[in-house]
Amino acid sequence: HTSLTHPPRSSRLSRSCVSMSVSSPRVCSRSSVSAVSICSRSSRHPCSSARSSAPYLVSARRSCRFSFRSSASSSSSASKASASASGDSSSLVAPVVAPTPRVVARGGGDDDGGLLPLPLIDAEKYRHVSPGVCDACASDADIRAAWAQLLIDQIPAHQVQARRSEQANVGGVTYEAYERFEQAYHSWLEDMKQPDWHPASGEAPTLLWMVREKERLVREYGCGDVFAAMKDEEGQVALALYPELCAELDGKSELALSPDGVPAVLELALACCLAGNLFDAGAAWLIASEANCVDDECEVDLDSDGEPGLLLNNAKVADTFRAARAFCERDGGWHYDDAAALSSRLTAKDGSGRPIRRAVVFCDNAGADTMGMVLLARTILQMMGDDAMVALTANSSPALNDVTFAELEAFVDEARRADAVVDDMLQSGRLVLLPSGQDSTLLDLGSISNELHAWVTSELDIVTSHDEWLIVLDGMGRSLESNFQAYEYVTQGTSVLTLAMIKSEINARRLEANVKDCVVRLRTGERQLKS
Repeated sequence: HTSLTHPPRSSRLSRSCVSMSVSSPRVCSRSSVSAVSICSRSSRHPCSSARSSAPYLVSARRSCRFSFRSSASSSSSASKASASASGDSSSLVAPVVAPTPRVVARGGGDDDGGLLPLPLIDAEKYRHVSPGVCDACASDADIRAAWAQLLIDQIPAHQVQARRSEQANVGGVTYEAYERFEQAYHSWLEDMKQPDWHPASGEAPTLLWMVREKERLVREYGCGDVFAAMKDEEGQVALALYPELCAELDGKSELALSPDGVPAVLELALACCLAGNLFDAGAAWLIASEANCVDDECEVDLDSDGEPGLLLNNAKVADTFRAARAFCERDGGWHYDDAAALSSRLTAKDGSGRPIRRAVVFCDNAGADTMGMVLLARTILQMMGDDAMVALTANSSPALNDVTFAELEAFVDEARRADAVVDDMLQSGRLVLLPSGQDSTLLDLGSISNELHAWVTSELDIVTSHDEWLIVLDGMGRSLESNFQAYEYVTQGTSVLTLAMIKSEINARRLEANVKDCVVRLRTGERQLKS
Protein backbone atom coordinates (compact mmCIF):
# COMPACT_ATOMS: atom_id res chain seq x y z
CA HIS A 1 0.00 0.00 0.00
CA THR A 2 2.48 2.53 -1.16
CA SER A 3 1.86 5.27 -3.64
CA LEU A 4 3.55 6.90 -6.56
CA THR A 5 5.11 10.26 -7.18
CA HIS A 6 5.70 10.70 -10.91
CA PRO A 7 9.16 11.66 -12.18
CA PRO A 8 9.48 15.13 -13.66
CA ARG A 9 9.58 15.67 -17.38
CA SER A 10 12.85 14.75 -19.10
CA SER A 11 14.17 12.85 -16.08
CA ARG A 12 16.50 9.91 -16.62
CA LEU A 13 16.92 6.99 -14.27
CA SER A 14 20.44 5.63 -14.65
CA ARG A 15 22.28 2.45 -13.79
CA SER A 16 23.16 3.97 -10.43
CA CYS A 17 19.64 2.98 -9.35
CA VAL A 18 20.86 -0.57 -8.79
CA SER A 19 21.28 -0.55 -5.01
CA MET A 20 18.41 0.56 -2.83
CA SER A 21 17.12 -0.72 0.47
CA VAL A 22 13.46 -1.38 1.04
CA SER A 23 13.24 0.52 4.30
CA SER A 24 15.24 3.57 3.29
CA PRO A 25 15.48 3.92 -0.49
CA ARG A 26 17.74 6.47 -2.14
CA VAL A 27 16.99 8.15 -5.42
CA CYS A 28 19.52 7.98 -8.23
CA SER A 29 22.38 10.43 -8.10
CA ARG A 30 21.63 11.75 -11.56
CA SER A 31 17.97 12.41 -10.93
CA SER A 32 15.84 14.30 -8.46
CA VAL A 33 12.89 11.96 -8.82
CA SER A 34 11.13 10.70 -5.72
CA ALA A 35 9.60 7.64 -7.36
CA VAL A 36 12.15 5.44 -9.02
CA SER A 37 12.70 2.20 -10.82
CA ILE A 38 15.13 -0.08 -9.07
CA CYS A 39 17.02 -2.31 -11.47
CA SER A 40 18.99 -5.37 -10.48
CA ARG A 41 20.10 -8.47 -12.33
CA SER A 42 19.81 -10.55 -9.19
CA SER A 43 16.15 -9.87 -8.57
CA ARG A 44 13.80 -12.76 -9.26
CA HIS A 45 10.83 -10.59 -10.11
CA PRO A 46 10.89 -7.89 -12.79
CA CYS A 47 8.50 -5.63 -10.95
CA SER A 48 7.98 -5.70 -7.22
CA SER A 49 6.45 -3.03 -5.03
CA ALA A 50 7.55 -2.55 -1.46
CA ARG A 51 5.48 -1.30 1.40
CA SER A 52 8.02 1.13 2.67
CA SER A 53 8.72 4.68 3.62
CA ALA A 54 9.19 5.58 -0.03
CA PRO A 55 6.80 5.73 -2.94
CA TYR A 56 6.52 2.88 -5.39
CA LEU A 57 9.64 0.75 -5.79
CA VAL A 58 10.35 -1.59 -8.67
CA SER A 59 12.83 -4.41 -9.15
CA ALA A 60 13.88 -5.49 -12.61
CA ARG A 61 15.99 -8.43 -13.62
CA ARG A 62 18.15 -6.42 -15.98
CA SER A 63 20.00 -3.20 -15.36
CA CYS A 64 18.15 -0.42 -17.09
CA ARG A 65 17.49 3.26 -17.25
CA PHE A 66 14.39 5.25 -18.09
CA SER A 67 14.09 8.51 -19.95
CA PHE A 68 10.86 10.47 -20.07
CA ARG A 69 9.97 12.57 -23.09
CA SER A 70 7.16 15.07 -23.26
CA SER A 71 4.48 14.37 -25.82
CA ALA A 72 4.55 16.42 -29.00
CA SER A 73 0.95 17.39 -28.79
CA SER A 74 -1.82 17.13 -26.27
CA SER A 75 -4.27 16.87 -29.14
CA SER A 76 -2.65 13.59 -30.17
CA SER A 77 -3.27 12.21 -26.69
CA ALA A 78 -6.82 13.47 -26.79
CA SER A 79 -7.49 11.74 -30.10
CA LYS A 80 -6.12 8.47 -28.74
CA ALA A 81 -8.27 8.78 -25.62
CA SER A 82 -11.27 9.32 -27.89
CA ALA A 83 -10.37 6.18 -29.79
CA SER A 84 -10.20 4.25 -26.52
CA ALA A 85 -13.59 5.49 -25.45
CA SER A 86 -15.11 4.51 -28.79
CA GLY A 87 -13.94 0.93 -28.42
CA ASP A 88 -10.75 0.92 -30.49
CA SER A 89 -9.05 -2.31 -29.40
CA SER A 90 -5.60 -1.00 -30.26
CA SER A 91 -5.50 1.36 -27.31
CA LEU A 92 -6.30 1.34 -23.64
CA VAL A 93 -9.92 1.33 -22.54
CA ALA A 94 -11.57 4.54 -21.36
CA PRO A 95 -11.13 5.60 -17.72
CA VAL A 96 -13.30 3.85 -15.17
CA VAL A 97 -15.01 6.46 -13.02
CA ALA A 98 -16.51 4.63 -10.07
CA PRO A 99 -19.47 6.02 -8.16
CA THR A 100 -18.72 7.71 -4.85
CA PRO A 101 -18.07 4.93 -2.30
CA ARG A 102 -20.56 4.52 0.51
CA VAL A 103 -18.95 5.33 3.85
CA VAL A 104 -19.58 2.86 6.66
CA ALA A 105 -18.68 4.19 10.08
CA ARG A 106 -17.06 1.91 12.61
CA GLY A 107 -19.42 0.36 15.13
CA GLY A 108 -22.71 1.03 13.40
CA GLY A 109 -22.36 2.15 9.80
CA ASP A 110 -24.94 0.03 7.98
CA ASP A 111 -28.55 1.03 7.82
CA ASP A 112 -29.78 -1.89 9.94
CA GLY A 113 -27.26 -1.77 12.76
CA GLY A 114 -23.60 -2.18 13.63
CA LEU A 115 -20.91 -4.40 12.20
CA LEU A 116 -21.01 -8.10 13.02
CA PRO A 117 -18.51 -10.98 13.25
CA LEU A 118 -18.05 -13.30 10.29
CA PRO A 119 -20.19 -16.38 11.12
CA LEU A 120 -17.25 -18.64 10.20
CA ILE A 121 -15.11 -17.53 13.17
CA ASP A 122 -15.21 -18.02 16.92
CA ALA A 123 -16.08 -14.40 17.69
CA GLU A 124 -15.27 -14.76 21.40
CA LYS A 125 -11.72 -15.96 20.75
CA TYR A 126 -10.85 -14.30 17.42
CA ARG A 127 -7.80 -12.03 17.31
CA HIS A 128 -6.93 -10.19 14.11
CA VAL A 129 -3.32 -9.65 15.12
CA SER A 130 -0.42 -11.32 13.37
CA PRO A 131 2.23 -12.15 15.99
CA GLY A 132 5.36 -10.06 15.57
CA VAL A 133 3.63 -7.38 13.48
CA CYS A 134 0.23 -6.13 14.52
CA ASP A 135 0.57 -6.85 18.23
CA ALA A 136 4.17 -5.62 18.44
CA CYS A 137 3.01 -2.03 17.91
CA ALA A 138 0.97 -2.28 21.09
CA SER A 139 3.62 -3.91 23.25
CA ASP A 140 6.91 -2.36 22.09
CA ALA A 141 7.41 1.43 22.05
CA ASP A 142 10.40 1.21 19.68
CA ILE A 143 8.48 -0.84 17.13
CA ARG A 144 5.51 1.53 17.40
CA ALA A 145 7.81 4.50 16.83
CA ALA A 146 9.33 2.80 13.80
CA TRP A 147 5.89 2.24 12.28
CA ALA A 148 4.93 5.84 13.05
CA GLN A 149 8.04 7.07 11.25
CA LEU A 150 7.30 4.84 8.30
CA LEU A 151 3.82 6.38 8.04
CA ILE A 152 5.31 9.89 8.31
CA ASP A 153 7.68 9.10 5.45
CA GLN A 154 4.70 8.17 3.27
CA ILE A 155 3.10 11.62 3.62
CA PRO A 156 4.79 13.17 0.54
CA ALA A 157 3.28 10.44 -1.62
CA HIS A 158 -0.14 11.16 -0.10
CA GLN A 159 0.31 14.81 -1.07
CA VAL A 160 0.89 13.88 -4.70
CA GLN A 161 -2.13 11.59 -4.82
CA ALA A 162 -4.35 14.25 -3.21
CA ARG A 163 -3.35 16.79 -5.86
CA ARG A 164 -3.87 14.27 -8.67
CA SER A 165 -7.34 13.34 -7.45
CA GLU A 166 -8.33 16.98 -6.97
CA GLN A 167 -7.12 17.85 -10.47
CA ALA A 168 -8.96 14.86 -11.94
CA ASN A 169 -12.09 15.84 -9.99
CA VAL A 170 -12.56 12.34 -8.58
CA GLY A 171 -13.02 11.03 -5.07
CA GLY A 172 -14.39 14.29 -3.65
CA VAL A 173 -10.83 15.39 -2.85
CA THR A 174 -9.83 18.98 -2.08
CA TYR A 175 -6.22 19.69 -1.33
CA GLU A 176 -7.22 22.31 1.24
CA ALA A 177 -9.00 19.64 3.29
CA TYR A 178 -6.09 17.28 2.77
CA GLU A 179 -3.63 19.84 4.17
CA ARG A 180 -5.70 20.19 7.34
CA PHE A 181 -5.74 16.40 7.70
CA GLU A 182 -2.01 16.15 7.11
CA GLN A 183 -1.20 18.65 9.85
CA ALA A 184 -3.28 16.72 12.40
CA TYR A 185 -2.04 13.34 11.15
CA HIS A 186 1.64 14.31 11.29
CA SER A 187 1.27 15.72 14.81
CA TRP A 188 -0.49 12.54 15.96
CA LEU A 189 2.27 10.32 14.54
CA GLU A 190 5.00 12.43 16.15
CA ASP A 191 3.24 12.07 19.50
CA MET A 192 3.01 8.33 18.97
CA LYS A 193 6.80 8.09 18.70
CA GLN A 194 7.22 9.16 22.32
CA PRO A 195 8.07 6.25 24.69
CA ASP A 196 5.36 7.13 27.24
CA TRP A 197 2.58 7.71 24.68
CA HIS A 198 -0.76 5.89 25.08
CA PRO A 199 -4.06 6.33 23.20
CA ALA A 200 -6.51 8.58 25.05
CA SER A 201 -9.19 5.95 24.40
CA GLY A 202 -7.27 3.35 26.36
CA GLU A 203 -7.29 0.95 23.38
CA ALA A 204 -4.27 -1.22 22.57
CA PRO A 205 -2.39 0.57 19.74
CA THR A 206 -2.03 -2.40 17.41
CA LEU A 207 -1.17 -1.84 13.77
CA LEU A 208 -4.83 -2.30 12.84
CA TRP A 209 -5.78 0.38 15.36
CA MET A 210 -3.17 2.74 13.90
CA VAL A 211 -4.31 2.43 10.28
CA ARG A 212 -7.97 2.54 11.30
CA GLU A 213 -7.43 5.76 13.25
CA LYS A 214 -5.62 7.24 10.26
CA GLU A 215 -8.60 6.56 7.99
CA ARG A 216 -10.92 7.99 10.66
CA LEU A 217 -8.92 11.22 10.51
CA VAL A 218 -9.19 11.25 6.71
CA ARG A 219 -12.98 11.14 6.99
CA GLU A 220 -13.10 13.60 9.89
CA TYR A 221 -11.30 16.24 7.82
CA GLY A 222 -13.37 15.53 4.72
CA CYS A 223 -10.44 14.57 2.50
CA GLY A 224 -12.43 12.20 0.30
CA ASP A 225 -10.76 9.30 -1.50
CA VAL A 226 -7.20 10.61 -1.79
CA PHE A 227 -6.04 7.78 -4.08
CA ALA A 228 -9.07 7.88 -6.38
CA ALA A 229 -7.22 9.12 -9.48
CA MET A 230 -4.50 6.50 -9.18
CA LYS A 231 -7.05 3.74 -8.67
CA ASP A 232 -9.02 4.85 -11.72
CA GLU A 233 -5.82 4.84 -13.75
CA GLU A 234 -4.82 1.37 -12.65
CA GLY A 235 -8.33 0.13 -13.33
CA GLN A 236 -7.84 1.16 -16.96
CA VAL A 237 -4.68 -0.91 -17.22
CA ALA A 238 -6.33 -3.95 -15.63
CA LEU A 239 -9.37 -3.79 -17.91
CA ALA A 240 -7.05 -3.70 -20.91
CA LEU A 241 -5.34 -6.87 -19.66
CA TYR A 242 -8.48 -8.73 -18.66
CA PRO A 243 -9.83 -10.11 -22.01
CA GLU A 244 -6.53 -11.67 -23.03
CA LEU A 245 -6.04 -13.32 -19.65
CA CYS A 246 -9.57 -14.75 -19.81
CA ALA A 247 -8.81 -16.18 -23.24
CA GLU A 248 -5.60 -17.72 -21.92
CA LEU A 249 -7.43 -19.31 -18.99
CA ASP A 250 -10.14 -20.66 -21.28
CA GLY A 251 -7.49 -22.12 -23.57
CA LYS A 252 -6.08 -24.37 -20.84
CA SER A 253 -7.07 -28.00 -21.25
CA GLU A 254 -8.90 -29.60 -18.34
CA LEU A 255 -6.45 -32.48 -18.67
CA ALA A 256 -3.35 -30.29 -18.33
CA LEU A 257 -1.94 -31.01 -14.87
CA SER A 258 1.28 -30.30 -13.04
CA PRO A 259 3.35 -33.26 -11.79
CA ASP A 260 1.55 -33.06 -8.42
CA GLY A 261 -1.87 -32.93 -10.05
CA VAL A 262 -2.66 -29.19 -9.97
CA PRO A 263 -4.72 -28.08 -13.00
CA ALA A 264 -2.81 -25.70 -15.24
CA VAL A 265 -5.75 -23.29 -15.15
CA LEU A 266 -5.52 -22.99 -11.35
CA GLU A 267 -1.76 -22.45 -11.48
CA LEU A 268 -2.29 -19.68 -14.03
CA ALA A 269 -5.05 -18.02 -11.99
CA LEU A 270 -2.88 -18.04 -8.86
CA ALA A 271 0.05 -16.56 -10.80
CA CYS A 272 -2.24 -13.79 -12.03
CA CYS A 273 -3.29 -13.11 -8.43
CA LEU A 274 0.31 -12.82 -7.26
CA ALA A 275 1.32 -10.69 -10.24
CA GLY A 276 -1.68 -8.46 -9.58
CA ASN A 277 -0.67 -8.06 -5.94
CA LEU A 278 2.85 -7.28 -7.13
CA PHE A 279 1.48 -4.43 -9.28
CA ASP A 280 -0.32 -2.98 -6.31
CA ALA A 281 0.54 0.69 -6.77
CA GLY A 282 1.93 2.87 -9.51
CA ALA A 283 1.41 0.08 -12.01
CA ALA A 284 0.09 2.29 -14.76
CA TRP A 285 3.28 4.25 -15.36
CA LEU A 286 5.42 1.21 -14.59
CA ILE A 287 3.67 -0.79 -17.30
CA ALA A 288 3.93 2.18 -19.63
CA SER A 289 7.68 2.30 -19.00
CA GLU A 290 8.28 -1.41 -19.39
CA ALA A 291 6.18 -1.58 -22.54
CA ASN A 292 8.50 0.93 -24.21
CA CYS A 293 11.79 -0.66 -23.18
CA VAL A 294 14.40 -1.49 -25.80
CA ASP A 295 17.51 -3.26 -24.57
CA ASP A 296 18.62 -1.35 -21.44
CA GLU A 297 16.89 1.97 -22.03
CA CYS A 298 13.20 2.72 -21.72
CA GLU A 299 11.21 5.70 -22.85
CA VAL A 300 7.64 6.74 -22.20
CA ASP A 301 5.68 9.74 -23.43
CA LEU A 302 4.67 12.40 -20.93
CA ASP A 303 1.50 14.40 -21.33
CA SER A 304 1.24 18.17 -21.00
CA ASP A 305 1.21 17.88 -17.19
CA GLY A 306 4.36 15.78 -17.11
CA GLU A 307 2.44 12.57 -16.41
CA PRO A 308 3.53 9.33 -18.12
CA GLY A 309 1.13 8.53 -20.92
CA LEU A 310 -1.14 5.49 -20.70
CA LEU A 311 -2.32 5.28 -24.30
CA LEU A 312 -0.59 2.00 -25.00
CA ASN A 313 -1.23 -0.75 -27.44
CA ASN A 314 -3.05 -3.51 -25.58
CA ALA A 315 -0.53 -6.09 -26.76
CA LYS A 316 2.34 -4.15 -25.18
CA VAL A 317 0.47 -3.86 -21.89
CA ALA A 318 -0.31 -7.57 -21.92
CA ASP A 319 3.30 -8.46 -22.76
CA THR A 320 4.52 -6.46 -19.79
CA PHE A 321 2.10 -8.08 -17.37
CA ARG A 322 2.90 -11.51 -18.82
CA ALA A 323 6.60 -10.95 -18.14
CA ALA A 324 5.85 -10.06 -14.53
CA ARG A 325 3.47 -12.99 -14.20
CA ALA A 326 6.11 -15.39 -15.48
CA PHE A 327 8.19 -14.63 -12.40
CA CYS A 328 5.19 -15.30 -10.18
CA GLU A 329 4.37 -18.67 -11.72
CA ARG A 330 4.54 -21.88 -9.78
CA ASP A 331 8.03 -23.19 -10.50
CA GLY A 332 9.12 -24.30 -7.06
CA GLY A 333 9.93 -20.75 -6.03
CA TRP A 334 6.90 -19.97 -3.85
CA HIS A 335 7.82 -19.67 -0.18
CA TYR A 336 4.51 -21.31 0.73
CA ASP A 337 3.06 -23.57 -1.95
CA ASP A 338 -0.25 -25.21 -1.10
CA ALA A 339 -1.62 -25.18 -4.65
CA ALA A 340 -2.02 -28.95 -4.63
CA ALA A 341 -3.90 -28.88 -1.34
CA LEU A 342 -6.14 -26.10 -2.64
CA SER A 343 -6.92 -28.07 -5.79
CA SER A 344 -7.85 -31.10 -3.70
CA ARG A 345 -10.13 -29.08 -1.45
CA LEU A 346 -11.90 -27.41 -4.37
CA THR A 347 -12.83 -30.65 -6.08
CA ALA A 348 -12.27 -33.49 -3.56
CA LYS A 349 -11.57 -35.74 -6.54
CA ASP A 350 -8.93 -37.52 -4.49
CA GLY A 351 -11.55 -38.56 -1.96
CA SER A 352 -10.32 -36.12 0.69
CA GLY A 353 -13.67 -35.14 2.20
CA ARG A 354 -16.26 -32.80 0.74
CA PRO A 355 -15.42 -30.28 -2.00
CA ILE A 356 -15.57 -26.54 -1.35
CA ARG A 357 -19.02 -25.16 -2.23
CA ARG A 358 -18.87 -21.64 -0.80
CA ALA A 359 -16.02 -19.10 -0.78
CA VAL A 360 -15.62 -15.58 0.62
CA VAL A 361 -12.83 -13.60 -1.08
CA PHE A 362 -11.50 -10.43 0.60
CA CYS A 363 -10.03 -8.22 -2.14
CA ASP A 364 -7.00 -6.01 -1.57
CA ASN A 365 -5.83 -3.30 -3.98
CA ALA A 366 -7.50 -1.64 -6.94
CA GLY A 367 -6.41 -2.35 -10.49
CA ALA A 368 -4.49 -5.50 -11.38
CA ASP A 369 -4.94 -6.96 -7.91
CA THR A 370 -8.73 -6.74 -8.23
CA MET A 371 -8.45 -8.27 -11.68
CA GLY A 372 -6.53 -11.19 -10.18
CA MET A 373 -9.26 -11.80 -7.63
CA VAL A 374 -11.97 -11.78 -10.32
CA LEU A 375 -9.94 -14.28 -12.35
CA LEU A 376 -9.48 -16.46 -9.26
CA ALA A 377 -13.20 -16.39 -8.44
CA ARG A 378 -13.96 -17.27 -12.06
CA THR A 379 -11.53 -20.21 -11.99
CA ILE A 380 -12.51 -21.75 -8.68
CA LEU A 381 -16.22 -21.49 -9.55
CA GLN A 382 -15.54 -23.47 -12.71
CA MET A 383 -13.66 -26.09 -10.69
CA MET A 384 -16.16 -26.35 -7.83
CA GLY A 385 -19.27 -27.18 -9.82
CA ASP A 386 -22.64 -25.71 -10.74
CA ASP A 387 -23.99 -25.49 -7.17
CA ALA A 388 -21.01 -23.51 -5.84
CA MET A 389 -20.99 -19.79 -5.00
CA VAL A 390 -18.29 -17.17 -4.43
CA ALA A 391 -18.69 -13.79 -2.72
CA LEU A 392 -16.17 -11.13 -3.73
CA THR A 393 -15.91 -8.48 -1.01
CA ALA A 394 -14.19 -5.11 -0.80
CA ASN A 395 -13.83 -2.25 1.66
CA SER A 396 -16.93 -0.23 2.40
CA SER A 397 -14.94 3.01 2.50
CA PRO A 398 -11.58 4.14 1.04
CA ALA A 399 -8.22 3.27 2.54
CA LEU A 400 -5.07 4.11 0.58
CA ASN A 401 -5.21 2.32 -2.79
CA ASP A 402 -7.42 -0.54 -1.62
CA VAL A 403 -10.39 -1.20 -3.87
CA THR A 404 -13.73 -0.10 -2.47
CA PHE A 405 -16.99 -1.97 -2.94
CA ALA A 406 -18.20 0.71 -5.38
CA GLU A 407 -14.99 0.38 -7.40
CA LEU A 408 -15.24 -3.42 -7.36
CA GLU A 409 -18.77 -3.16 -8.73
CA ALA A 410 -17.62 -0.75 -11.45
CA PHE A 411 -14.69 -2.99 -12.42
CA VAL A 412 -16.77 -6.17 -12.62
CA ASP A 413 -19.49 -4.35 -14.54
CA GLU A 414 -16.91 -3.44 -17.20
CA ALA A 415 -15.22 -6.86 -17.12
CA ARG A 416 -18.45 -8.81 -17.64
CA ARG A 417 -18.98 -7.03 -20.96
CA ALA A 418 -15.87 -8.75 -22.29
CA ASP A 419 -16.36 -12.03 -20.42
CA ALA A 420 -19.43 -14.18 -21.02
CA VAL A 421 -18.29 -16.62 -18.31
CA VAL A 422 -18.33 -14.02 -15.51
CA ASP A 423 -21.49 -12.46 -16.93
CA ASP A 424 -23.25 -15.83 -16.67
CA MET A 425 -21.93 -16.36 -13.13
CA LEU A 426 -23.31 -12.99 -12.08
CA GLN A 427 -26.68 -13.53 -13.72
CA SER A 428 -27.06 -16.97 -12.16
CA GLY A 429 -26.13 -15.66 -8.71
CA ARG A 430 -23.10 -17.94 -8.39
CA LEU A 431 -20.86 -14.88 -8.15
CA VAL A 432 -21.96 -12.09 -5.83
CA LEU A 433 -20.34 -8.79 -4.82
CA LEU A 434 -20.64 -7.53 -1.25
CA PRO A 435 -19.21 -4.75 0.93
CA SER A 436 -16.93 -6.09 3.65
CA GLY A 437 -17.62 -3.34 6.19
CA GLN A 438 -13.89 -2.57 6.43
CA ASP A 439 -12.35 0.89 6.42
CA SER A 440 -8.63 0.17 6.63
CA THR A 441 -5.84 -1.63 4.82
CA LEU A 442 -5.95 -4.49 7.32
CA LEU A 443 -8.88 -6.83 8.04
CA ASP A 444 -10.98 -7.41 11.14
CA LEU A 445 -13.12 -10.52 10.67
CA GLY A 446 -14.89 -9.65 13.89
CA SER A 447 -16.50 -6.57 12.30
CA ILE A 448 -17.97 -7.24 8.87
CA SER A 449 -20.89 -5.60 7.07
CA ASN A 450 -24.47 -6.64 7.63
CA GLU A 451 -24.72 -7.58 3.95
CA LEU A 452 -21.80 -9.99 4.12
CA HIS A 453 -22.93 -11.38 7.46
CA ALA A 454 -26.45 -11.97 6.10
CA TRP A 455 -25.14 -13.71 2.97
CA VAL A 456 -22.88 -16.08 4.89
CA THR A 457 -25.62 -16.80 7.43
CA SER A 458 -28.18 -17.60 4.75
CA GLU A 459 -25.76 -19.81 2.82
CA LEU A 460 -24.84 -21.70 6.00
CA ASP A 461 -28.48 -22.79 6.09
CA ILE A 462 -27.87 -24.46 2.72
CA VAL A 463 -24.22 -25.52 3.03
CA THR A 464 -24.19 -26.48 6.68
CA SER A 465 -20.89 -28.33 6.76
CA HIS A 466 -18.07 -25.88 7.48
CA ASP A 467 -15.54 -28.04 5.63
CA GLU A 468 -17.27 -26.90 2.43
CA TRP A 469 -16.33 -23.26 3.09
CA LEU A 470 -13.24 -21.31 2.02
CA ILE A 471 -12.00 -17.86 3.12
CA VAL A 472 -9.51 -16.15 0.78
CA LEU A 473 -7.32 -13.38 2.24
CA ASP A 474 -5.56 -11.32 -0.44
CA GLY A 475 -2.52 -9.12 0.11
CA MET A 476 -0.11 -8.36 2.93
CA GLY A 477 -2.43 -6.21 5.00
CA ARG A 478 -5.25 -8.75 5.17
CA SER A 479 -3.21 -11.92 5.36
CA LEU A 480 0.29 -11.22 6.71
CA GLU A 481 0.08 -8.06 8.81
CA SER A 482 -3.28 -9.21 10.17
CA ASN A 483 -4.93 -12.65 10.18
CA PHE A 484 -1.80 -14.68 9.49
CA GLN A 485 -3.11 -17.14 12.07
CA ALA A 486 -6.81 -16.68 11.32
CA TYR A 487 -7.14 -20.44 10.84
CA GLU A 488 -6.78 -20.80 14.61
CA TYR A 489 -10.05 -18.92 15.08
CA VAL A 490 -12.25 -20.17 12.23
CA THR A 491 -14.76 -22.95 12.68
CA GLN A 492 -13.74 -26.56 12.39
CA GLY A 493 -13.26 -27.57 8.77
CA THR A 494 -13.28 -24.04 7.29
CA SER A 495 -10.28 -23.50 5.01
CA VAL A 496 -8.29 -20.25 4.92
CA LEU A 497 -6.23 -19.40 1.82
CA THR A 498 -3.52 -16.76 2.19
CA LEU A 499 -2.39 -15.11 -1.07
CA ALA A 500 0.33 -12.46 -0.97
CA MET A 501 3.60 -11.18 -2.32
CA ILE A 502 5.99 -10.39 0.56
CA LYS A 503 6.86 -6.74 0.08
CA SER A 504 8.34 -5.61 3.38
CA GLU A 505 11.39 -6.63 5.32
CA ILE A 506 9.50 -6.99 8.60
CA ASN A 507 7.25 -9.65 7.08
CA ALA A 508 10.15 -11.32 5.30
CA ARG A 509 12.12 -11.64 8.54
CA ARG A 510 9.13 -12.95 10.45
CA LEU A 511 8.43 -15.62 7.82
CA GLU A 512 12.10 -16.44 7.28
CA ALA A 513 11.60 -15.47 3.68
CA ASN A 514 12.81 -12.85 1.23
CA VAL A 515 11.16 -9.71 -0.06
CA LYS A 516 9.27 -10.68 -3.26
CA ASP A 517 8.65 -14.27 -2.15
CA CYS A 518 5.16 -15.61 -2.90
CA VAL A 519 2.73 -16.97 -0.32
CA VAL A 520 0.03 -19.47 -1.33
CA ARG A 521 -0.85 -21.05 1.99
CA LEU A 522 -3.91 -23.14 2.88
CA ARG A 523 -4.84 -23.97 6.46
CA THR A 524 -7.94 -25.60 7.95
CA GLY A 525 -9.68 -24.56 11.14
CA GLU A 526 -9.99 -26.93 14.07
CA ARG A 527 -12.06 -24.82 16.47
CA GLN A 528 -15.41 -26.23 17.58
CA LEU A 529 -18.00 -23.61 18.46
CA LYS A 530 -20.27 -23.89 21.46
CA SER A 531 -23.73 -25.06 20.47
